[in-house]
Amino acid sequence: MFLAAASVTLGQTVSAEVAALAALGQGTVLDDVDGLEPKFRALAEQAPAVRRVVVALPQLAEARAIARRLRSPFRIEGVSNVSELAAAVFPDVTFEDVSNDRLEQRAEELFAFSVTRSSNRAWRGAWRGIAMHARALLKRARRGTVVEARLRAVLNVCLRHAGDERREALPSLEAIGGASVSRIVRLRYLAHSVQSMADGGFGDLLATVAEARRALPSTPREASSDELMLFGAAGRALARCREYKDASQVLLATCESWLEAGRPEDAAVPLCEFLRVQGIAGTAKSLERALLLGRAVRDAPRTNEISRVFLDLAVGRALVQQSHPVEGSASLRAALRGERMGLDEATVSAWRWLARVAVEQGHSREALRYRQRARAVAGADFKAIIALDAALEAGAVPRKTLERVARLKDFGHLARAVARADWAETFAAESPY
Repeated sequence: MFLAAASVTLGQTVSAEVAALAALGQGTVLDDVDGLEPKFRALAEQAPAVRRVVVALPQLAEARAIARRLRSPFRIEGVSNVSELAAAVFPDVTFEDVSNDRLEQRAEELFAFSVTRSSNRAWRGAWRGIAMHARALLKRARRGTVVEARLRAVLNVCLRHAGDERREALPSLEAIGGASVSRIVRLRYLAHSVQSMADGGFGDLLATVAEARRALPSTPREASSDELMLFGAAGRALARCREYKDASQVLLATCESWLEAGRPEDAAVPLCEFLRVQGIAGTAKSLERALLLGRAVRDAPRTNEISRVFLDLAVGRALVQQSHPVEGSASLRAALRGERMGLDEATVSAWRWLARVAVEQGHSREALRYRQRARAVAGADFKAIIALDAALEAGAVPRKTLERVARLKDFGHLARAVARADWAETFAAESPY
Protein backbone atom coordinates (compact mmCIF):
# COMPACT_ATOMS: atom_id res chain seq x y z
CA MET A 1 0.00 0.00 0.00
CA PHE A 2 2.92 2.35 0.65
CA LEU A 3 4.13 2.00 -2.94
CA ALA A 4 0.61 2.65 -4.24
CA ALA A 5 0.50 5.95 -2.36
CA ALA A 6 4.07 6.82 -3.34
CA SER A 7 3.07 6.26 -6.96
CA VAL A 8 0.21 8.75 -6.57
CA THR A 9 2.38 11.18 -4.63
CA LEU A 10 5.25 11.18 -7.12
CA GLY A 11 3.14 10.76 -10.23
CA GLN A 12 5.22 7.74 -11.23
CA THR A 13 4.21 4.18 -12.12
CA VAL A 14 5.87 1.35 -10.20
CA SER A 15 8.00 -0.62 -12.65
CA ALA A 16 6.82 -4.15 -13.41
CA GLU A 17 10.44 -5.23 -12.91
CA VAL A 18 10.41 -4.33 -9.18
CA ALA A 19 8.73 -6.10 -6.25
CA ALA A 20 8.93 -5.11 -2.58
CA LEU A 21 8.66 -7.67 0.23
CA ALA A 22 8.66 -5.71 3.49
CA ALA A 23 6.24 -4.56 6.18
CA LEU A 24 5.84 -1.11 7.71
CA GLY A 25 7.02 -1.14 11.31
CA GLN A 26 7.17 1.70 13.83
CA GLY A 27 7.40 5.12 12.26
CA THR A 28 9.07 4.80 8.86
CA VAL A 29 11.14 1.69 9.67
CA LEU A 30 10.68 -1.41 7.53
CA ASP A 31 10.22 -4.82 9.18
CA ASP A 32 10.62 -8.42 8.03
CA VAL A 33 7.75 -10.29 6.40
CA ASP A 34 6.66 -13.82 7.23
CA GLY A 35 6.80 -16.61 4.65
CA LEU A 36 9.58 -15.11 2.58
CA GLU A 37 10.35 -18.31 0.64
CA PRO A 38 6.72 -18.93 -0.53
CA LYS A 39 6.60 -15.27 -1.63
CA PHE A 40 9.76 -15.74 -3.70
CA ARG A 41 8.25 -18.87 -5.27
CA ALA A 42 5.07 -16.95 -6.12
CA LEU A 43 7.08 -14.15 -7.74
CA ALA A 44 9.07 -16.63 -9.80
CA GLU A 45 5.94 -18.44 -10.99
CA GLN A 46 3.44 -15.59 -11.36
CA ALA A 47 5.49 -12.44 -12.04
CA PRO A 48 7.95 -13.24 -14.84
CA ALA A 49 8.72 -9.54 -15.45
CA VAL A 50 10.23 -9.03 -11.97
CA ARG A 51 14.01 -8.60 -11.96
CA ARG A 52 14.64 -6.71 -8.69
CA VAL A 53 13.27 -7.58 -5.24
CA VAL A 54 13.57 -5.09 -2.38
CA VAL A 55 13.43 -6.45 1.18
CA ALA A 56 13.85 -5.07 4.72
CA LEU A 57 17.56 -4.80 5.49
CA PRO A 58 17.53 -7.30 8.42
CA GLN A 59 16.11 -9.92 6.01
CA LEU A 60 18.61 -9.29 3.20
CA ALA A 61 20.90 -12.28 3.92
CA GLU A 62 17.92 -14.65 4.24
CA ALA A 63 16.42 -13.33 1.00
CA ARG A 64 19.67 -13.82 -0.92
CA ALA A 65 20.04 -17.35 0.45
CA ILE A 66 16.49 -18.20 -0.64
CA ALA A 67 17.10 -16.73 -4.10
CA ARG A 68 20.26 -18.85 -4.50
CA ARG A 69 18.49 -21.99 -3.30
CA LEU A 70 15.59 -21.44 -5.72
CA ARG A 71 18.00 -20.37 -8.49
CA SER A 72 15.97 -17.22 -8.92
CA PRO A 73 17.29 -14.57 -11.32
CA PHE A 74 16.33 -11.71 -8.99
CA ARG A 75 18.72 -8.97 -7.89
CA ILE A 76 18.08 -8.61 -4.14
CA GLU A 77 18.39 -5.21 -2.41
CA GLY A 78 17.95 -4.31 1.25
CA VAL A 79 16.49 -1.04 2.58
CA SER A 80 15.83 0.08 6.16
CA ASN A 81 13.04 2.68 5.87
CA VAL A 82 10.34 4.03 3.55
CA SER A 83 12.58 6.81 2.19
CA GLU A 84 15.13 4.24 1.03
CA LEU A 85 12.33 2.09 -0.36
CA ALA A 86 10.98 5.02 -2.39
CA ALA A 87 14.49 5.81 -3.65
CA ALA A 88 15.00 2.16 -4.68
CA VAL A 89 11.69 1.92 -6.53
CA PHE A 90 11.72 5.46 -8.02
CA PRO A 91 15.48 6.11 -8.47
CA ASP A 92 15.11 8.96 -10.97
CA VAL A 93 12.60 11.06 -9.01
CA THR A 94 13.29 13.72 -6.37
CA PHE A 95 10.91 15.96 -4.49
CA GLU A 96 12.38 18.98 -6.28
CA ASP A 97 11.78 17.47 -9.72
CA VAL A 98 8.18 16.70 -8.88
CA SER A 99 7.55 20.04 -7.21
CA ASN A 100 8.37 21.94 -10.40
CA ASP A 101 6.24 19.70 -12.58
CA ARG A 102 2.51 20.33 -13.03
CA LEU A 103 1.98 21.84 -9.59
CA GLU A 104 -1.77 22.30 -9.92
CA GLN A 105 -2.32 18.77 -11.22
CA ARG A 106 -0.14 17.24 -8.50
CA ALA A 107 -1.97 19.23 -5.80
CA GLU A 108 -5.27 17.93 -7.14
CA GLU A 109 -4.02 14.32 -7.13
CA LEU A 110 -2.74 14.56 -3.57
CA PHE A 111 -5.93 16.26 -2.40
CA ALA A 112 -8.07 13.55 -3.99
CA PHE A 113 -5.98 10.76 -2.48
CA SER A 114 -5.53 12.19 1.02
CA VAL A 115 -8.83 13.97 1.57
CA THR A 116 -11.46 12.21 -0.49
CA ARG A 117 -10.26 8.66 -1.10
CA SER A 118 -8.20 7.31 1.75
CA SER A 119 -8.54 7.15 5.54
CA ASN A 120 -6.15 4.41 6.66
CA ARG A 121 -4.63 6.01 9.76
CA ALA A 122 -2.66 2.90 10.63
CA TRP A 123 -0.41 3.52 7.64
CA ARG A 124 1.73 6.14 9.40
CA GLY A 125 5.00 5.92 7.50
CA ALA A 126 3.31 6.63 4.19
CA TRP A 127 1.32 9.56 5.58
CA ARG A 128 4.57 11.13 6.79
CA GLY A 129 6.03 10.73 3.32
CA ILE A 130 3.02 12.39 1.66
CA ALA A 131 3.15 15.22 4.23
CA MET A 132 6.82 15.80 3.40
CA HIS A 133 5.99 15.98 -0.29
CA ALA A 134 3.10 18.40 0.33
CA ARG A 135 5.51 20.67 2.25
CA ALA A 136 7.88 20.70 -0.73
CA LEU A 137 5.05 21.60 -3.09
CA LEU A 138 3.79 24.33 -0.75
CA LYS A 139 7.08 26.22 -1.18
CA ARG A 140 6.18 26.68 -4.86
CA ALA A 141 2.47 27.43 -4.46
CA ARG A 142 1.22 31.00 -4.69
CA ARG A 143 -0.24 32.32 -1.41
CA GLY A 144 -4.01 32.74 -1.22
CA THR A 145 -4.75 30.33 -4.06
CA VAL A 146 -6.92 27.21 -4.07
CA VAL A 147 -3.78 25.20 -4.88
CA GLU A 148 -2.06 26.44 -1.72
CA ALA A 149 -5.16 25.76 0.41
CA ARG A 150 -5.51 22.21 -0.92
CA LEU A 151 -1.84 21.43 -0.32
CA ARG A 152 -2.14 22.82 3.21
CA ALA A 153 -5.19 20.58 3.71
CA VAL A 154 -3.21 17.56 2.44
CA LEU A 155 -0.32 18.39 4.77
CA ASN A 156 -2.47 18.62 7.88
CA VAL A 157 -4.70 15.64 7.10
CA CYS A 158 -1.55 13.53 6.67
CA LEU A 159 0.02 14.90 9.87
CA ARG A 160 -3.14 14.03 11.78
CA HIS A 161 -3.17 10.50 10.35
CA ALA A 162 0.51 10.20 11.34
CA GLY A 163 -0.19 11.41 14.90
CA ASP A 164 2.10 14.43 14.44
CA GLU A 165 1.58 17.22 17.00
CA ARG A 166 2.72 19.84 14.45
CA ARG A 167 -0.62 19.68 12.65
CA GLU A 168 -2.77 22.78 12.32
CA ALA A 169 -6.43 23.49 11.60
CA LEU A 170 -7.49 22.82 8.02
CA PRO A 171 -8.18 25.72 5.63
CA SER A 172 -11.83 26.73 5.33
CA LEU A 173 -14.18 25.04 2.90
CA GLU A 174 -14.30 28.30 0.92
CA ALA A 175 -10.50 28.34 0.61
CA ILE A 176 -10.37 24.91 -1.06
CA GLY A 177 -13.05 25.81 -3.60
CA GLY A 178 -16.32 26.30 -1.71
CA ALA A 179 -19.44 25.99 -3.84
CA SER A 180 -17.41 24.88 -6.87
CA VAL A 181 -16.52 21.65 -5.07
CA SER A 182 -18.91 18.69 -5.39
CA ARG A 183 -21.18 17.86 -2.46
CA ILE A 184 -19.37 14.56 -1.83
CA VAL A 185 -16.02 16.33 -1.53
CA ARG A 186 -17.55 19.05 0.67
CA LEU A 187 -18.98 16.43 3.04
CA ARG A 188 -15.73 14.50 3.28
CA TYR A 189 -13.72 17.66 3.74
CA LEU A 190 -16.08 18.86 6.49
CA ALA A 191 -15.61 15.51 8.23
CA HIS A 192 -11.82 15.95 8.08
CA SER A 193 -12.15 19.54 9.36
CA VAL A 194 -14.32 18.53 12.32
CA GLN A 195 -12.02 15.62 13.21
CA SER A 196 -8.96 17.85 12.85
CA MET A 197 -10.43 20.43 15.24
CA ALA A 198 -11.51 17.74 17.70
CA ASP A 199 -8.12 16.00 17.77
CA GLY A 200 -6.11 19.22 17.68
CA GLY A 201 -8.00 21.32 20.22
CA PHE A 202 -8.51 24.04 17.60
CA GLY A 203 -11.12 26.82 17.53
CA ASP A 204 -14.81 26.84 18.41
CA LEU A 205 -15.58 23.17 17.87
CA LEU A 206 -19.27 23.32 18.83
CA ALA A 207 -19.88 26.14 16.33
CA THR A 208 -18.14 24.09 13.62
CA VAL A 209 -20.25 21.05 14.49
CA ALA A 210 -23.41 23.17 14.28
CA GLU A 211 -22.31 24.42 10.84
CA ALA A 212 -21.58 20.86 9.69
CA ARG A 213 -24.97 19.60 10.88
CA ARG A 214 -26.71 22.24 8.80
CA ALA A 215 -25.33 20.39 5.76
CA LEU A 216 -26.86 17.12 6.98
CA PRO A 217 -30.32 15.54 7.23
CA SER A 218 -32.04 15.83 10.61
CA THR A 219 -31.03 12.28 11.59
CA PRO A 220 -28.41 9.70 10.52
CA ARG A 221 -31.33 7.42 9.60
CA GLU A 222 -31.86 9.56 6.50
CA ALA A 223 -28.18 9.96 5.62
CA SER A 224 -26.08 8.76 2.69
CA SER A 225 -22.74 7.06 3.35
CA ASP A 226 -20.79 10.33 3.02
CA GLU A 227 -23.25 12.05 5.33
CA LEU A 228 -22.84 9.23 7.84
CA MET A 229 -19.09 9.88 7.88
CA LEU A 230 -19.77 13.50 8.79
CA PHE A 231 -22.32 12.47 11.44
CA GLY A 232 -19.66 10.20 12.97
CA ALA A 233 -17.13 13.05 13.05
CA ALA A 234 -19.76 15.34 14.62
CA GLY A 235 -20.54 12.77 17.31
CA ARG A 236 -16.85 12.43 18.21
CA ALA A 237 -16.50 16.20 18.37
CA LEU A 238 -19.52 16.56 20.67
CA ALA A 239 -17.94 13.99 22.98
CA ARG A 240 -14.67 15.94 23.06
CA CYS A 241 -16.66 18.95 24.32
CA ARG A 242 -18.35 16.78 27.00
CA GLU A 243 -21.74 17.03 25.28
CA TYR A 244 -22.18 13.37 26.12
CA LYS A 245 -25.96 13.08 25.82
CA ASP A 246 -26.06 14.60 22.33
CA ALA A 247 -22.92 12.67 21.34
CA SER A 248 -24.48 9.36 22.42
CA GLN A 249 -27.59 9.95 20.36
CA VAL A 250 -25.66 10.93 17.23
CA LEU A 251 -23.09 8.13 17.54
CA LEU A 252 -25.65 5.42 18.28
CA ALA A 253 -27.85 6.39 15.33
CA THR A 254 -24.77 6.56 13.08
CA CYS A 255 -23.56 3.10 14.11
CA GLU A 256 -26.97 1.53 13.72
CA SER A 257 -27.40 3.15 10.31
CA TRP A 258 -24.11 1.64 9.11
CA LEU A 259 -25.26 -1.79 10.28
CA GLU A 260 -28.67 -1.39 8.64
CA ALA A 261 -26.90 -0.42 5.40
CA GLY A 262 -24.96 -3.69 5.49
CA ARG A 263 -21.64 -1.94 6.19
CA PRO A 264 -20.83 -2.81 9.82
CA GLU A 265 -17.10 -2.36 9.19
CA ASP A 266 -17.73 1.38 8.68
CA ALA A 267 -19.31 1.60 12.13
CA ALA A 268 -16.04 0.68 13.89
CA VAL A 269 -14.67 4.22 14.44
CA PRO A 270 -17.89 5.88 15.69
CA LEU A 271 -18.63 2.76 17.74
CA CYS A 272 -15.29 3.02 19.56
CA GLU A 273 -16.24 6.57 20.52
CA PHE A 274 -19.77 5.51 21.51
CA LEU A 275 -18.25 2.87 23.81
CA ARG A 276 -15.89 5.48 25.31
CA VAL A 277 -18.84 7.75 26.05
CA GLN A 278 -20.80 4.90 27.66
CA GLY A 279 -17.87 4.20 29.96
CA ILE A 280 -17.80 7.82 31.06
CA ALA A 281 -21.48 8.77 31.17
CA GLY A 282 -23.59 5.75 30.20
CA THR A 283 -26.10 3.59 32.05
CA ALA A 284 -26.16 -0.19 32.41
CA LYS A 285 -28.77 -0.31 29.64
CA SER A 286 -26.86 1.93 27.20
CA LEU A 287 -23.64 0.02 27.89
CA GLU A 288 -25.34 -3.29 27.08
CA ARG A 289 -26.59 -1.83 23.81
CA ALA A 290 -23.07 -0.65 22.98
CA LEU A 291 -21.61 -4.08 23.78
CA LEU A 292 -24.15 -5.79 21.50
CA LEU A 293 -23.19 -3.43 18.69
CA GLY A 294 -19.54 -4.08 19.46
CA ARG A 295 -19.98 -7.83 19.01
CA ALA A 296 -21.87 -7.36 15.75
CA VAL A 297 -19.21 -5.07 14.27
CA ARG A 298 -16.27 -7.07 15.61
CA ASP A 299 -17.62 -10.33 14.16
CA ALA A 300 -18.45 -8.87 10.75
CA PRO A 301 -16.32 -10.55 8.03
CA ARG A 302 -15.15 -7.26 6.49
CA THR A 303 -14.08 -5.66 9.78
CA ASN A 304 -10.28 -5.57 9.67
CA GLU A 305 -7.99 -6.70 12.47
CA ILE A 306 -6.90 -3.16 13.31
CA SER A 307 -10.52 -2.17 13.95
CA ARG A 308 -11.01 -5.29 16.08
CA VAL A 309 -8.04 -4.32 18.27
CA PHE A 310 -9.44 -0.84 18.86
CA LEU A 311 -12.91 -2.27 19.54
CA ASP A 312 -11.44 -4.63 22.15
CA LEU A 313 -9.74 -1.63 23.74
CA ALA A 314 -12.93 0.46 23.73
CA VAL A 315 -15.00 -2.40 25.16
CA GLY A 316 -12.42 -3.04 27.88
CA ARG A 317 -12.24 0.59 28.89
CA ALA A 318 -16.03 0.99 28.98
CA LEU A 319 -16.45 -2.14 31.12
CA VAL A 320 -13.73 -1.03 33.54
CA GLN A 321 -15.28 2.42 33.93
CA GLN A 322 -18.71 0.90 34.48
CA SER A 323 -17.37 -1.32 37.32
CA HIS A 324 -16.81 -4.59 35.46
CA PRO A 325 -13.04 -4.97 36.06
CA VAL A 326 -12.74 -8.71 35.31
CA GLU A 327 -14.49 -8.63 31.94
CA GLY A 328 -12.90 -5.27 31.13
CA SER A 329 -9.39 -6.51 31.87
CA ALA A 330 -9.91 -9.54 29.63
CA SER A 331 -10.88 -7.28 26.72
CA LEU A 332 -7.95 -4.93 27.41
CA ARG A 333 -5.55 -7.88 27.37
CA ALA A 334 -7.01 -8.98 24.04
CA ALA A 335 -6.20 -5.50 22.68
CA LEU A 336 -2.53 -5.97 23.59
CA ARG A 337 -2.06 -8.08 20.44
CA GLY A 338 -1.96 -4.67 18.73
CA GLU A 339 1.68 -4.45 19.87
CA ARG A 340 2.61 -7.09 17.28
CA MET A 341 0.86 -4.98 14.65
CA GLY A 342 2.68 -1.75 15.53
CA LEU A 343 -0.49 -0.20 17.03
CA ASP A 344 1.30 1.76 19.73
CA GLU A 345 -1.74 3.87 20.70
CA ALA A 346 -3.87 0.81 21.40
CA THR A 347 -1.05 -0.96 23.23
CA VAL A 348 -0.20 1.97 25.53
CA SER A 349 -3.85 2.68 26.25
CA ALA A 350 -4.55 -0.96 27.13
CA TRP A 351 -1.60 -1.05 29.58
CA ARG A 352 -2.72 2.29 31.02
CA TRP A 353 -6.24 1.07 31.78
CA LEU A 354 -4.96 -2.23 33.15
CA ALA A 355 -2.81 -0.18 35.53
CA ARG A 356 -5.88 1.80 36.62
CA VAL A 357 -7.70 -1.46 37.38
CA ALA A 358 -4.70 -2.65 39.42
CA VAL A 359 -4.75 0.60 41.44
CA GLU A 360 -8.46 0.23 42.19
CA GLN A 361 -7.83 -3.32 43.37
CA GLY A 362 -4.96 -2.22 45.61
CA HIS A 363 -2.19 -3.82 43.53
CA SER A 364 0.32 -0.95 43.37
CA ARG A 365 3.28 -3.04 42.22
CA GLU A 366 1.24 -4.49 39.39
CA ALA A 367 0.10 -1.00 38.39
CA LEU A 368 3.73 0.18 38.35
CA ARG A 369 4.72 -2.76 36.13
CA TYR A 370 1.90 -2.03 33.70
CA ARG A 371 2.85 1.66 33.52
CA GLN A 372 6.43 0.69 32.80
CA ARG A 373 5.21 -1.48 29.92
CA ALA A 374 3.16 1.46 28.64
CA ARG A 375 6.05 3.93 28.87
CA ALA A 376 8.28 1.58 26.88
CA VAL A 377 6.26 2.28 23.72
CA ALA A 378 4.58 5.59 24.64
CA GLY A 379 5.11 8.91 22.93
CA ALA A 380 5.34 12.17 24.86
CA ASP A 381 1.55 12.63 24.93
CA PHE A 382 0.87 9.21 26.45
CA LYS A 383 3.74 9.63 28.93
CA ALA A 384 2.08 12.80 30.19
CA ILE A 385 -1.24 11.10 30.99
CA ILE A 386 0.56 8.08 32.51
CA ALA A 387 2.45 10.49 34.80
CA LEU A 388 -0.90 12.03 35.79
CA ASP A 389 -2.29 8.58 36.67
CA ALA A 390 0.76 7.90 38.87
CA ALA A 391 0.42 11.29 40.58
CA LEU A 392 -3.27 10.68 41.32
CA GLU A 393 -2.40 7.31 42.84
CA ALA A 394 0.22 9.02 45.03
CA GLY A 395 -2.39 11.54 46.18
CA ALA A 396 -0.68 14.72 44.94
CA VAL A 397 -0.66 16.09 41.39
CA PRO A 398 2.20 18.54 40.69
CA ARG A 399 1.13 21.63 38.81
CA LYS A 400 3.72 20.89 36.09
CA THR A 401 2.24 17.42 35.48
CA LEU A 402 -1.27 18.80 35.13
CA GLU A 403 -0.29 21.64 32.83
CA ARG A 404 1.71 19.29 30.65
CA VAL A 405 -1.44 17.28 29.97
CA ALA A 406 -3.54 20.41 29.46
CA ARG A 407 -1.15 21.58 26.73
CA LEU A 408 -1.65 18.41 24.67
CA LYS A 409 -3.77 19.10 21.62
CA ASP A 410 -6.06 16.14 22.30
CA PHE A 411 -7.03 17.73 25.64
CA GLY A 412 -7.68 21.27 24.38
CA HIS A 413 -11.48 21.11 24.23
CA LEU A 414 -11.72 19.02 27.39
CA ALA A 415 -9.60 21.56 29.32
CA ARG A 416 -11.92 24.36 28.23
CA ALA A 417 -15.05 22.39 29.14
CA VAL A 418 -14.26 21.90 32.86
CA ALA A 419 -13.07 24.06 35.73
CA ARG A 420 -9.33 24.00 36.37
CA ALA A 421 -9.94 22.56 39.84
CA ASP A 422 -11.46 19.46 38.20
CA TRP A 423 -8.78 18.96 35.56
CA ALA A 424 -6.84 16.12 37.17
CA GLU A 425 -9.70 13.68 37.77
CA THR A 426 -11.47 14.66 34.55
CA PHE A 427 -8.38 14.32 32.36
CA ALA A 428 -7.61 10.88 33.81
CA ALA A 429 -11.18 9.51 33.52
CA GLU A 430 -12.27 11.18 30.26
CA SER A 431 -8.99 11.12 28.36
CA PRO A 432 -9.25 10.09 24.70
CA TYR A 433 -6.35 7.72 25.45
